[in-house]
Amino acid sequence: MKHLSVRLWLVVAALSGLASDSFAVEILTDDFNYSGALTNNGWSAYSGADGSVTSDTTRAYVGGGAEDIRLQFADQGTEPTFASFTLNVASLPSSGSEYSFGFIDASTMEARFGISVTGGGTSYRLTAYGGGNSILSTDDTDLQLNTDYSIAIYSDGTNSHRLWVDANTGSFDFPDLQATGASSGLDGFFLRQGTALDNGAASWTVADLVIGTEFTNVVSGAPTITTNVRFSLSSDLVIETNGAYEVTIQKNLPEGTVSGEIVLGGTATLGDDYTVSPTNFSLDGAVTSATITITVIDDSDVEPDLETAILTLANLTGGIAAVPSTFTLSIFNDDEPAPPAGGPVWINELDYDNVGTDSNEFVEIAGPAGTDLSVYSVVLYNATDRKVYQTDALSGIIDDEGCGYGAIAYYFGVN
Repeated sequence: MKHLSVRLWLVVAALSGLASDSFAVEILTDDFNYSGALTNNGWSAYSGADGSVTSDTTRAYVGGGAEDIRLQFADQGTEPTFASFTLNVASLPSSGSEYSFGFIDASTMEARFGISVTGGGTSYRLTAYGGGNSILSTDDTDLQLNTDYSIAIYSDGTNSHRLWVDANTGSFDFPDLQATGASSGLDGFFLRQGTALDNGAASWTVADLVIGTEFTNVVSGAPTITTNVRFSLSSDLVIETNGAYEVTIQKNLPEGTVSGEIVLGGTATLGDDYTVSPTNFSLDGAVTSATITITVIDDSDVEPDLETAILTLANLTGGIAAVPSTFTLSIFNDDEPAPPAGGPVWINELDYDNVGTDSNEFVEIAGPAGTDLSVYSVVLYNATDRKVYQTDALSGIIDDEGCGYGAIAYYFGVN
């Protein structure tokens, strides 16, 4: 069942003989309280059925799509339009115009807003763009990654565009960003991540969207920014001999106190394979981070190739858990069993990422004839997100293909 909280509004009353400024002020909202593609829940893709922008019942995750995903409303002509939402940027693009949002008419993104990269790739600023990717103006405030910001935007229906960060009802005459660019006939709000960054991953999120015809429709009193905590990253991999590994818990605001515990899980055994210290934390006032040390125990036991230690934030007071609230450390076992009779084996050939459509990708393992490969596995690892995504146990005995050596090929599917 679709749970989109949408009420169509902005009906032009001139059709019934009223004055042209008598627009309805009932607001249009989307709190993304559904799961799945936005295009299945009241939104549309400009040139096709792009289902890559999805909701998890709380936020819209943008990052996989190359089209503008729009929420339609009645054509506003030359009347003003306002919108507000919560913005959280997780990773930065190479070009600010690749991440953009704003109002749109039937076929054109008018003056719109996006981001520009600052701080050596650790922060960003909000920017107004005109036709093409021309920059009209840029705010001078550095915003941080993985942090919620309340954003309000405005178009006067002709050529004035404004943006506020954490606005309240007294902020209208004091925008954080202002630009001039021709605009009329607005009838939709859009989100877009450009083709160059169509990486299938969520790079930024939007929550609690509100659209209206008055500033007070979209902002109220002083904003309340929720204090949240998260891990600095969601996963990593270490070798058993690495010893100590540190992961950071981060608080988004330099005020208030947030405390909590870390619940441990995974396939690795606490005490035998690893230890964690501390297992509870407190971030007081200006303290915005805490370091958790995972000590990996290097033993001589022959264990599965990979074991995991999973840390989860729990029992929080003073704040809420944000993504990622779970951190997974994969521990690679470097203790090898005694090699089978015949001697060591090696990867002799690898077929991966063919030109065009991937098919029949394989790895060929070679070694002395008679070697039993059932004690070996092939581990596939994605260096981009630092995750093992597939482990294939081998089988079979190498035959003699000449000079006492041979090889066996194993197909591991499309990767």
